[in-house]
Amino acid sequence: MNTADRLVFRILSLQVRLYHDFVRVKESTDSEALHDLRIDVRRLRSVLRPLRASSEIASLDQAAAAVANLTTRARDLEVLIAELKRHGQARQAITRQAALHALYSRVKRSSVIPTLLTALDDCPEAVRAVENERGSHRLKIRIQRAVCKQLKRLEHAIETPGFDRHRLRSTLKRVRYLIEAFPSISPISREAVQAMAATQTALGKWHDLDLWCQLSFKEDDLQRLRHDWSQRTEAALDNAEVHLRSLAHRLPKTKVSRVAVRGLPAAHTADNPFEGVIDVETGLPV
Repeated sequence: MNTADRLVFRILSLQVRLYHDFVRVKESTDSEALHDLRIDVRRLRSVLRPLRASSEIASLDQAAAAVANLTTRARDLEVLIAELKRHGQARQAITRQAALHALYSRVKRSSVIPTLLTALDDCPEAVRAVENERGSHRLKIRIQRAVCKQLKRLEHAIETPGFDRHRLRSTLKRVRYLIEAFPSISPISREAVQAMAATQTALGKWHDLDLWCQLSFKEDDLQRLRHDWSQRTEAALDNAEVHLRSLAHRLPKTKVSRVAVRGLPAAHTADNPFEGVIDVETGLPV
């Protein structure tokens, strides 16, 4: 199976997952449905990122971005309500439940998600068009370049003093999902991927707490939680910084990235930690 075949298979797999996620959202089957939808949209955008020079792929990426924008407010409020319930703040949670239902109704009624799902039907043909124009080998090199470019951005973000941690979190997500989409051409180790996941989780906890602290200055009934959130925010950021330092030691040097960009296999730059591993999502060797 060549690079284009793997790419098409992964996109179709994500399309199936997105259909399932959307049904769960529409039927309100569980509290994680919207979260899973947003994760799969981000994974899709990571898969599409190396091919956005194609107008068809760029349009599909815009459709996926529209889904992310549509669902952001609902997810943020969903997480806040869960936090309020954990703290026994039933009144504050209840007063926000109606707003959450309204946002969910907006998501369900919107044509944005069905538009994305329909557009995905034509994606395999668009990928084949890129393959026919460039060739499978050039397609692989394009993906390698995208991986290395994002790794360099992450390295820069971590090493730059005062770099906004919200932006760094977004960069980390982009890099992680891109690498997980194409593990066989990733120049980093399995341990580095695991460190990325742990760092993303730590930054995510800090991100939520920081947003809640800011919100407590705007919404009077949240003021009583501000002190607790503020203390937890500081602790969460300290923990995230520890993870970031650990991750920085596991990222490849720039020299490794340059070799990978030239199209050499990962084994030419470092031991390939994914050799012989089966992708649990697709059932295929990575």
